[in-house]
Amino acid sequence: MRSNHGKGMVSVTNRLIKAGEEMSECYGQMYYTKNTEQRRSELRKHYKFECCCVACLENWPTVKDMKYAQSGGITKPENLSRFRCLHCRQVLDRVKGITVKSELTCLVCGNESKVNDIPLEEIGVDCKKAENLLSEQINWIEGIQAVKEAQEKFDKYLLPPNLELYNTQISIWRAMWLIVGNKKVVRPF
Repeated sequence: MRSNHGKGMVSVTNRLIKAGEEMSECYGQMYYTKNTEQRRSELRKHYKFECCCVACLENWPTVKDMKYAQSGGITKPENLSRFRCLHCRQVLDRVKGITVKSELTCLVCGNESKVNDIPLEEIGVDCKKAENLLSEQINWIEGIQAVKEAQEKFDKYLLPPNLELYNTQISIWRAMWLIVGNKKVVRPF
């Protein structure tokens, strides 16, 4: 996320990034508003490349599609198609053919993980706290700390895309615009 400030630019990530991890630039084609084919088509037309960001590679749904699938509500265990092993953090796919499993055995560590053991309500509360601090109170320092705490908990159990994570990330963008804005310094005559 970026914003112009005079001749400079403020750029902020919307999630934690590990050292050496690849980062992607959005080019204005947000996964949460346009489906994969729309994004890729516009990028091919205007920038002449095939996008290989995680959202495109994994064909993430738009926010509209996620809200529809969740009946507009918060994320519940039945909304999760995959989650992390509660022991080693390996990705576990709940959908096998037409069966959706609630308890999975991790092929890496051999331990059982139950989707109902994921603290979804707690993650939701942490995300709401971050949203409130950033979007309502415009408290950047405490808001970013709350985002970090929510993101760490999210990363321990879940994988994107997710509505609560999306709302938290959008709060960073809103706060940045409210604090920094897109400003151009104009010299008086």
